[in-house]
Amino acid sequence: MATINVLLTTFAGLNLPPTLCLPVSKDASISQLFNQVGSVLPARVLQHATLVARNGQVIRSSENTIANILQSTCDRYGPPFFLSLRLNAPLRGGKGGFGSQLRAAGGRMSSRKKKQNAELATGSARNLDGRRLRTITEAKNLAAYLATKPDMDRKEKEERRKRWEAVVELAEQREADMRAGKTVDGRRKGLSSEWLEEKEEVGENVKNAVKLAMAANDQEIEKLESSGSGRSAQESADEDSDAEDPMELDESDMSRLRVEAEAGDVDAIWVLQNRLKIPRDLLPKPKSKPPRFAGFDDDLSESEPDDDGTAASTGRYHSRNNAVTYQAHLAYGSVVRLGDNEISINCYEGGIKSIYAGGWEKHEWYPRQFANFGVMNMFSTVGHHPHAQKKRIMANIYSKSYIQSSTQVQANSQELLAKRFLPLMESLALSQQAFDIHEINNAFTMDFMTAYQFGMSQATNFTQNVEVRKKYLHLYHSRRDWQFISSEIPPMVRKLLQCLGISLYPAFIHKANEWLEDWSRSMCDAADQYLRSVQGSSSNVGNEPLVFRQFKMGLTSIREKDPVAGLEVHPHLDEGMNFTRGLKSSNEIVPDEHTTLLEVYSDMVDQLAAGHETSGIALTYLYYELSKQPHLQDRLSEELLTLQPQLNWPPSDSSSPLELPSTKDVDLLPFLHALIMETLRLHAPIPGMQPRITPSVPGGVSLGPPGTKHDYAGLPGNIRVSAMAYTLHKIPEVFPNPDSFNPDRWLTSSEEELTEMNRHFWAFGSGGRMCIGRHLAMQEIKLIVAAVVTNYRIEVAPGGDVDIEEVDAYTTRPKSGQLIVTLNRR
Repeated sequence: MATINVLLTTFAGLNLPPTLCLPVSKDASISQLFNQVGSVLPARVLQHATLVARNGQVIRSSENTIANILQSTCDRYGPPFFLSLRLNAPLRGGKGGFGSQLRAAGGRMSSRKKKQNAELATGSARNLDGRRLRTITEAKNLAAYLATKPDMDRKEKEERRKRWEAVVELAEQREADMRAGKTVDGRRKGLSSEWLEEKEEVGENVKNAVKLAMAANDQEIEKLESSGSGRSAQESADEDSDAEDPMELDESDMSRLRVEAEAGDVDAIWVLQNRLKIPRDLLPKPKSKPPRFAGFDDDLSESEPDDDGTAASTGRYHSRNNAVTYQAHLAYGSVVRLGDNEISINCYEGGIKSIYAGGWEKHEWYPRQFANFGVMNMFSTVGHHPHAQKKRIMANIYSKSYIQSSTQVQANSQELLAKRFLPLMESLALSQQAFDIHEINNAFTMDFMTAYQFGMSQATNFTQNVEVRKKYLHLYHSRRDWQFISSEIPPMVRKLLQCLGISLYPAFIHKANEWLEDWSRSMCDAADQYLRSVQGSSSNVGNEPLVFRQFKMGLTSIREKDPVAGLEVHPHLDEGMNFTRGLKSSNEIVPDEHTTLLEVYSDMVDQLAAGHETSGIALTYLYYELSKQPHLQDRLSEELLTLQPQLNWPPSDSSSPLELPSTKDVDLLPFLHALIMETLRLHAPIPGMQPRITPSVPGGVSLGPPGTKHDYAGLPGNIRVSAMAYTLHKIPEVFPNPDSFNPDRWLTSSEEELTEMNRHFWAFGSGGRMCIGRHLAMQEIKLIVAAVVTNYRIEVAPGGDVDIEEVDAYTTRPKSGQLIVTLNRR
């Protein structure tokens, strides 16, 4: 039975929260809703009040279902994630009511108005509360009040200042008495020197804690000072006469003073600065109102504009989502509202631990972008159960122990390095030719990934086949500028435009998809044909299509037991960015042999794309950081010389094959590991958001660090929440100097600091949906870097790093799409 959260806005005087969250069934009648609402309201309130929907419709008790209300409001206000109602207390007319008084006095009021027309200075004059001024006398009274108001305010400020001076004087006297050894009744009593020293230490600690907690903005302080600068000459003299040692207050008085100062009270700030001698740069600034959240009320807060005026809600359209969201977190804290129904979090406790380790389901944003061939793959699957069924099929072959001991990986790594990659690097080094290492990185990682998926004989050879490589990379990246349409434009809008014959994508997008689909399908078919022809063992272990075979056989096996095992159909698969050619509708898919094969195709394409692109990006920025700091290359080279055998190229004996060191030995190199971790932190290949939805549970869910001002409770279901590596990797409390490339932070940090860093390290995500290929990617990157740095020194060519900055996107890359370098032999 479907459940929906009813958000009921109350009014003052009921001793209730401003908004109540009531979970009810969509199939419940409106009369049942009234009964449930009446159970939480004071007695007889609902008899005199009315329920009003967001569109102004008055809801009356009937046997109609709640679904009818949702249907009448969803077209205008979006998908029915929740039902927002407002409790109104109507003003009653009738005998003695306001309406009847106006009606009865109408004639007399009209005649009186005519008599006073000659006395009115203006017909549109109003007083401070908006009421129209009907006589000149009222206007004069208002003018007199406004003339005396500054004096009244000044007297009130003086009284507040005197109160605080009295508090300070009392503290001075109390301290003087205590130092003189006097008790409350004035009698002397000996005090131990240890107690006095302890008391002074506690007071000093309290003062230092307050100073640290009250870091302020100089501009705001000058503004506050200017508003309270009109002090009398006597006050200025008092200030000069008080130029003594700073006084100490007890904790309760200091707390009160701090609260008033943070609230913007000028006198409290004056006491802090002139009596307690707190430096101006440490004075507090008024606290900003915490960000509000979607789903709680109808008063939606505006997004904070950034330096060029672009609001956070438009940053995604302009490909600035990561940067704008990061600025929002800097301004508002670890939990920020991004839109009507979207929240971003940037913390571990109450954040990624609750959402991603807690198993919150994915948002439909994933199938809109990442479903291929018209069917869902493991990555785009929203539900946990079908995802877990598919993940179990491949978990073993992507485990770290399996990859490190795999003879297939070992054989393919040796062949790819010795026959393709290192010969190419050697020729480029000898010729001193500048080249695009970003393109070479993508080529080699594609060869490595497809060899693991489909076997060496069915894999790509982008390292040597330049023409096919350039065509694939061009078509693959040409679709990037159109991803906003599939990910953010509501599916109903896209469907409506398609029905009207309006295409949101240019023709080349469809052509690119067709070529990429045929290209990907051909590798899958070649791997399938290989399995049929070999019928068992193969003489060349590297030709084994390991991933393809494992997934196809595993999916076929579970479908024999359960025809819908691992199957998820989503109604919003987009025909512009996903491979859907040849399918009538994703809703018509039935679990047959054809569908199973399409699912295999879809998963292989997804792993191929993610496996080659992310590793290629990481390698590019690692080489870039090494080229900026040559001493890091030398330090890494010294560490690599400890490997046995070393990865020297060409081999001293040309007749001997390249012998690789143990993958475990390479994995255990500490500085190599620290370099890669720091690269993935500062240049995460996937820095973008990973959206989930809040579960529908009674009372809602909580987000934000517990016990802080960012701890928010009562979030209803179906709210879009997300975290991103871009912001998590820049938390200064976890990663000091977050914008600097410092691999030593992973080597010299304490155990507690390293634990926090690993908790917030999010290059591969976290939880049950963490990247399944992370161990393969780390082994691949470490092996390639070890082979390059052992033999060559990397230098950026003049102008080769122009526009090397990452694009602001879910998956990043250099803005220029290249990094031009030269190689020199060591």
